[in-house]
Amino acid sequence: MDKAKKVVVLPCSGIGKAYGALARETAYELAERVRPGVATLTCLPLLVINDPAARKLVTDHPVIAIDGCPKECARKSVEALGKKPAVSYQAIRFYTAHKDLKPEGVAQLNEAGQKLARIAADELAATVDRLAAEEAVAQVSKPAGSPTSSRPGVGATSTSEVCGDCGLEISDTADSKSALPAKEEL
Repeated sequence: MDKAKKVVVLPCSGIGKAYGALARETAYELAERVRPGVATLTCLPLLVINDPAARKLVTDHPVIAIDGCPKECARKSVEALGKKPAVSYQAIRFYTAHKDLKPEGVAQLNEAGQKLARIAADELAATVDRLAAEEAVAQVSKPAGSPTSSRPGVGATSTSEVCGDCGLEISDTADSKSALPAKEEL
């Protein structure tokens, strides 16, 4: 049994949208600066290709979904696995609470957007702490040897690559490989 208390942060992959960039930057701040070692990232593309390691991470730990728009792709991706995110946010919520910091930019947020991402991550710290504490209690109450996930197929661990966005190992299964373009095609 994995004793590490992890909280998965699943940000929006909204390409071309400032609030998608805000969701991603908030997730990076949370995992790298605010709660390293506790908050961990995964990305939507790995869930879309049904990567076993990403599925296991999401099904075995509490998830904070941070979406960039009302389509809520991050939240819906978690729900597609049969799990409800512990917490779900739309990035615009952070802007409406801090209207003086308007995020702009797509590939990289402007200075106001970067500051807003830092503030949002700081505000989410208590949520990460609460979820990690709840997970610790849940892990202690599980009988020794009990599975961490009841979903069939979750947990196959043959891996060979690492996702450049979230750092999660990408499974070496035929299904996940066929869904990705070859690096030469990119």
